[in-house]
Parts: sequence; structure tokens; C-alpha cells
Amino acid sequence: MLATRLLRPSIWAPVAAGAYGLVVLIALLRWAGLPRVESTLFVLGAASVVGTLVGLAVLGWFLFLKPVRGGVTLSAPILSVHGRRTLALLLAISGLLIVVGGYWDEVWHRQFGLPFGEDFFWRPHLLMYAGLAAVMSVAAGAAAILWRRGRGGPRARFRSNPTLGWMVLLGAFLAYALPADPAWHALYGADITAWSLPHLVLLVTFSAIMLTAAAVHLSTLPERPWHGPLAFRLDASLAIVGIASALLLATQLLTMEWDGITRLRLGSPHPFWQRPEWLLPVVVVVLAAFFGTLALRATRYVGAATLVGVVALGVRAALVGGFDSPGMSVNAWLLALPPLLAIDVLHGLRLAGGREASGAIGNAAAATAGLAFGMLPLIATLYVYPRVTVDTVPLMLVMGLVSALWASALGARLGEWFRPVAAEAVVVPRNALRGTALALATAVVFMVWFIGTATPPA
Repeated sequence: MLATRLLRPSIWAPVAAGAYGLVVLIALLRWAGLPRVESTLFVLGAASVVGTLVGLAVLGWFLFLKPVRGGVTLSAPILSVHGRRTLALLLAISGLLIVVGGYWDEVWHRQFGLPFGEDFFWRPHLLMYAGLAAVMSVAAGAAAILWRRGRGGPRARFRSNPTLGWMVLLGAFLAYALPADPAWHALYGADITAWSLPHLVLLVTFSAIMLTAAAVHLSTLPERPWHGPLAFRLDASLAIVGIASALLLATQLLTMEWDGITRLRLGSPHPFWQRPEWLLPVVVVVLAAFFGTLALRATRYVGAATLVGVVALGVRAALVGGFDSPGMSVNAWLLALPPLLAIDVLHGLRLAGGREASGAIGNAAAATAGLAFGMLPLIATLYVYPRVTVDTVPLMLVMGLVSALWASALGARLGEWFRPVAAEAVVVPRNALRGTALALATAVVFMVWFIGTATPPA
């Protein structure tokens, strides 16, 4: 009996995904560059961060997924459709503050040369902190609603009101992530590269915020069958924007150090030049496979993957045009379009032939084809480094395929959880639409004022 259970794919698939994710995390930490401190101190710091993430993941599994003998008695939902749409709007505005603040942060780093770690309270970070603090306030309100209106034990409350439950967990995560960056730098000094552990934690945090906004909004829509590009409906727009925002900032943090390279420094002891040359296309194809697959599965709209990439590219282009941005470009977002388009094309062909939507293997193969026939020619044209040669291409393709398989599997699972299952959708009244427009306009005006009145660092 035990042997039969151990041979089940349902057991080994998440184990393999978790193991590969751990390998990726260790590799990212290694390629970020190790601080010049005692190795034991660094291991303890990294272990505390990873342990917190694992603890929150286990808590989420316990509250939402763990089977309960005899079942769980669920209380009635306590957040209306309008309430969930308001929640999604608040999260989207918070994400807007973080996206603009994150871009502004990179612009100032490039312009003024201030090292990572000495920028705790300059204005770009304050804009990001404002967005994160707003999310924490929403999470605190969600916890209060669960406590006052919910019924039964913790699992009954969380499972009957998953929107609020996820918000509470996200708030708990933020309570740790916000002070992690200054605490890390106080212990280990300035970052050597942008891939420091607290930056990666903040990236996961932001992605969680924007994906939660997408999930909350999708929870207000009725379940629908797969539909093609011509059948796109505006009611899914906020979900597309949320996923695109996560793709936007993830691409910025993970690819920024390849931007602006004008000459090779091979053999340099700097950690960036110690990274494998195949890494850039693999990073981009992983992001495309994950967010593209998630968008497709969540919206059931063939074209969602490409639309997410186009929105991210458009916002990036607007930011590059709106700021004085030396050395910053839209190149990495252009690289993401071929694998995103390939994933959409594969789904369209399968569904047109009367077959089911493509699984993780098909998505990974499509993304890798996009890498081979679209991304690599673009890298050869737009980048000095990495070099696209007979020596580098094989590992770019092999590592891209393996990593895209992992990312596609995660994106598919998460997208199925996000998929609309509401019994009915509520028509949004005009007053609510006006309120949404007013809230977005107020956020934009605030950001323009905040950026325009900022004093650059000495």
C-alpha cells in the first residue's frame, strides 16, 4: 500500500516542483553575491527568511487545503461582490504605487550611484512603502471582518471567505517582509547585486499582492468556457492588469543588470560576471511561462498571455518615456513576447481542433520554441551580453525548457485556483465606476506631486 502511494504522480509532482524551486532559490542567492561576513551569520539570516516563507506556506496549506476528517462546516460568505471589487481596486492602486516606486528607485540608483542598502528612506522607497502599508491596512481590515462576522474555527472562517483569508495571510507576510530589507542591510551591509534575498522577498510580496488583486476580481465573475481573442470581455481587464503588473516588476528586478552593458568584462570577479551566460533568456522564459500560463488558465481567454505581455511592455515604455532613464530600456519585455505568443498560439490550435487546453509540457515546449525562434534573435540584436553563439545556445534551450516546465506547472495550478466560479455576476452601477475612476485619478495625481517635489540625493 505504501509503495503504491509513493508511486502516484500526485505525490511526486509537488515534491519535484518544491525541490526544483529550492534549487532555484539557492542558485539565485549564490548569483546575488555573498556578503563579506562570517558564513555562519549569512546562513542563519538566509535560513530565517526561508523558514518564514516555508512557515507561511504550511499555514496556508493547513487553513485552505488540508483535508479534515468529517469535513468543515462553512459559514456563509461575508464579503459581497461589490466588497470584493472594492478590495481588488484598493490592491490595484497599491500595486500602482509599488510599480512606479520600483521603477523610480532604479532610475535614481543609476543616476546617483547610491549603493543598494543606503536607500532605506529616500522617496522612491517611501512610495513603495506607502503601497505596501495600504495592503497591510486592507489585510488588517480583513482580519477584523473574519473575527467579528465569521463563524466556527479558523479553517471554517478562512475556507468560507477565501478572499479575506488570503488577505490576512498576505498581511502577515508583509509584516515580516517590510522590515526585512533594512534589517538585512544592517547585518550584512550594502547589496552586491540587485538579487539580494530581501529584494527577492519583496518581489514575491509584490507578486502576491497583484495576483491576489487578480484573484479577488475574478472571484466576482461567472464561470465561462474557453473563448478566443475576439471574445475578450472588459470585465476581466483588472485581472489582466494585475498579472501584467507582477510580470512588469519581476522582469525589472531580475533583468535590470543586463541593461546598459556596452562592453564585456568576462573574468571579472564581480558576482554578475560569474553568472552563467545562458541565464538571461532562461529568466525571461520562466517569467513568460509562469505568468502567461496563469493568465490563460485564470481567464480562459486565448490571447491572455500575449495581452499580459503587451500591457507590461506598454507600461514599461510609458515609464521609460516619462522619466530621465539612462541605461534603461524595454528590451527584456520585448524578449518575453515570443514565448507568450507561442503559448497562446498552441492553446488556440488545440482548442480549435476540439482538444483540451495544453498542459505544462505543451506550454513549456511552446515557450521554448518562442525562446529559440524569437527571443534569441532579439538578444543577438539588442544585447552585447549575453552572446548568442554555438557554445551558449544549447544550454539556453535546455535550461529554458526544464525551467519553463516547472514555471508552467506552477502557473497552471495557480490559474485553476483563480478561475472564476461565482454563481452570478453583479452589474457595476455607474456611481461605482465613477468612484473607481476618481480613486485611480487621485492616486495618479498624488504620484505626480510626490515625484515632482522630490529632492534628489546628494
